[in-house]
Amino acid sequence: MKSKSSWSTFVAFVSLVVLAVTSFGFAAGYLLMKEALVWTFSAVCLWPVFALKLPK
Repeated sequence: MKSKSSWSTFVAFVSLVVLAVTSFGFAAGYLLMKEALVWTFSAVCLWPVFALKLPK
């Protein structure tokens, strides 16, 4: 019986770690995507300004 309870504890611990790592990865990916979108949007918006300011 002892080994069964420790096994279930181990499984619960592993699933908890996997869940934490997955959620952290999703959060990091979401933040990176948001950052990339912000940078892309800024570049697209600012590019005409820079293009106009640059001497031809």
